[in-house]
Amino acid sequence: MNAITGFQVPKLLNHQVKTSEIKSFLKTMRWLLKREFWENKYLFFWGPLGIAFTFCAVFLSAAFNDSPWRMHTKILGDDKMMQTDPLAGANLIRDFIATLGSQLPIVIQMCHFWMFCIGGFVSILYLMSALHTERLDRSILFWKSFPIADSQTILSKIIFPLFLLPLIMWMMVSTLLFASMFLFGFVSEFTSVKLLWALIGNLDFYTASLDVLVLLPFYFVWALPSVAWFLMVSAWAKSRVFPWAFGIPVLSIGLLLLLNYVFHFGWDVRWYSIHIVLRLISGVFPASWLLEQQNIGLPEQYFSLQNITQQAWLALQGISLWLSVVAGIVMLFVAVRLRQFNESNT
Repeated sequence: MNAITGFQVPKLLNHQVKTSEIKSFLKTMRWLLKREFWENKYLFFWGPLGIAFTFCAVFLSAAFNDSPWRMHTKILGDDKMMQTDPLAGANLIRDFIATLGSQLPIVIQMCHFWMFCIGGFVSILYLMSALHTERLDRSILFWKSFPIADSQTILSKIIFPLFLLPLIMWMMVSTLLFASMFLFGFVSEFTSVKLLWALIGNLDFYTASLDVLVLLPFYFVWALPSVAWFLMVSAWAKSRVFPWAFGIPVLSIGLLLLLNYVFHFGWDVRWYSIHIVLRLISGVFPASWLLEQQNIGLPEQYFSLQNITQQAWLALQGISLWLSVVAGIVMLFVAVRLRQFNESNT
């Protein structure tokens, strides 16, 4: 039987203390995330769910405009074709299924793409009010009464727009698309154009959504500077957040143009506008990483849904991406300090 020596006791106690601290931290974060969700459930759940229903209905109706019922009626109603070439109907059905299979990945990724665009606007609205509203209604005094560090509060507020909101939207769109297409294929089994097993057996039916899911870790890194900027302005602005969050970057462009014109500095204001200002305020939107295509040597007009994953991982090669991540961490630190300062001035 192994006895615990006097030298092992401090190590054991230190390990227990660290384990207790980690459990306490995770418990606090879980509570904070629940708080953020329940305070913004219409913004994070019910609103995106309604929009997801709309997008799925629109894109499915557009993709399946040449429906199996129309094809079924066309084949049965063309007696001349059936008499001259009995296999013509089978050939039309085969071509229809092949065309549908090629369109399916584009339909799925377009639904995800536009849904994430809506998610970008949702994130901006949430971030601009995340720290500003609690100062206006003075609820910061209530939340400050709990033994919760400001850094934990800031962390809980960036987890939703960076990770949980995109994941929720991906799950919504994927579930609705799969259910809609399964129902569509099931109903088509009552016609001569049977699509159920063609849809279920199509690997693109599954990989198209998984390709979008793979982008979420990259999105976390890419959107961090924009999330940090809006959150920092929310912690700093005394009145309305929107004019400060968008006005300061736009006014900086005007100031550089004026200085360039008066003193003939020869600055590349266009580069600053795209890679600094536009990067700062549009990082929460999908495919905004195409702003980096010149920095990493990508050709112009490189964007397409078929290679959007490849574009994202190529953007990791740009040094400006990692510099922007460092800038985002600095802005988050400033947001934490501002929240601490706001406590003493509330």
